[in-house]
Amino acid sequence: MCDEWKNDFLSFHDWAIANGYKEEKTDKGLNILTIDRIDVNGNYEPSNCRFCLLYTSPSPRDLS
Repeated sequence: MCDEWKNDFLSFHDWAIANGYKEEKTDKGLNILTIDRIDVNGNYEPSNCRFCLLYTSPSPRDLS
């Protein structure tokens, strides 16, 4: 995780809201959106992250 997010939750929060994060839950109480790294070998940082639907996020098993 980048130092900015690690040391400043509000910075991460503001990025998340500006990039489409919403508090929506499934009927089982799971968040609908999940954070996803564009490059799975890259860091969790603004230029490498996005939000996607929980059920469309590739798992590490899908990538190997």
